[in-house]
Amino acid sequence: MSLVIRHPDEWIGIPEYWPYPRPDGRELAGPEVWAAELLDEFIEHGMPEEQRPLVAEVLAMAVQRSIDNRSRLYLLLETWEGPAYLVEAVTHGRRELGMRDLEDFLGREDETQLGAPFAEPFTTASGLEGARCFRYLPYSDHGVIYGRADYGFIDADTLLTLTGMELDLVHFERLKVHLGVLAATVSAVD
Repeated sequence: MSLVIRHPDEWIGIPEYWPYPRPDGRELAGPEVWAAELLDEFIEHGMPEEQRPLVAEVLAMAVQRSIDNRSRLYLLLETWEGPAYLVEAVTHGRRELGMRDLEDFLGREDETQLGAPFAEPFTTASGLEGARCFRYLPYSDHGVIYGRADYGFIDADTLLTLTGMELDLVHFERLKVHLGVLAATVSAVD
């Protein structure tokens, strides 16, 4: 069994390796070609031309992070002007869970979090059961706080986590909603 994310159209899956296969069987040679084609598609769907440099920079940053971390990233642009939300999908061996339950693995008992922990079971649209955890954490010694949201799902051998973080706590509240929609698309397939 495998865990699959069937992300909603508003989320953009950022490839984590190159060349990357297209649905039509051809390949995208590299991130520059992928980003240029995506930007052209955005223009066709109403993105103002003056936003192209800003959105291109966000895409370049997301691609580089995806390559560096060797993980799949998902990007959501709430509007062409922002904010932009990045969510990282990482697969772990189930053994990494150890004796912990999924909520603890996601950070329920993180000693660095500020305030009471929040973790609870979560069920996807397909009926797959998992968990989610929301935390507020210190970003620096200067009183800066960021929000972190983690979702986790387990199949026979794999643990899948979806993680999003945001320094702007107002945007974090919106990220939690958007990430919940993305997480609801996770399913197990044979």
